[in-house]
Amino acid sequence: MKRPRIGVTVAQQIEPHLRRKFNGTTLYYSEGVLNAGGLPVMLPVLPGTEAAQLEGLDAILLSGGVDVDPHHFGAEHERGLGEIDAARDEFELELYR
Repeated sequence: MKRPRIGVTVAQQIEPHLRRKFNGTTLYYSEGVLNAGGLPVMLPVLPGTEAAQLEGLDAILLSGGVDVDPHHFGAEHERGLGEIDAARDEFELELYR
């Protein structure tokens, strides 16, 4: 039986010791998709590639991460707002659209 291909969004992280930027997520997302019968396909934050990355996928999973910028919901930044990743927000919103 062919496994459905599930796109999994990833976080952008900077490794200070190597001074490199990485795209990744916890192994739990990949294992969860695999254990549910799917085949995980990582979707790196590469603006402008959203449509191409969706080709051949059966579904997407928006993985957790830092806070979503409240301006996307018409709200202001409030005390307690954690780190945001504007590029990831825009990328995932475009995938969703």
